[in-house]
Amino acid sequence: MLSAVEGLTIASSAFKPWVVPLTCIILIGLFAIQRRGTGSVGRLFGPIMLLWFGTLAALGIGTSRIAPKSWALSRRTMPSTFSLAMVFTDS
Repeated sequence: MLSAVEGLTIASSAFKPWVVPLTCIILIGLFAIQRRGTGSVGRLFGPIMLLWFGTLAALGIGTSRIAPKSWALSRRTMPSTFSLAMVFTDS
């Protein structure tokens, strides 16, 4: 948790004095919510994780449209592509 909050200092050094207090607040909040059960934690973090993975997907698709060579490189390094190449090529 601490390293995630420390990442804020990359955006702005003004967050530096707030790293430890903010981390403590987040942890206390998580433990307070956890008492109610994992369902409440899931309801809280489910939409956040959906937003996070959606952002990663959008950035990945955007990057592959801007730099098509990066998409070709990622296709070459996919295990499924490699295994198909091993099966269908003569060696």
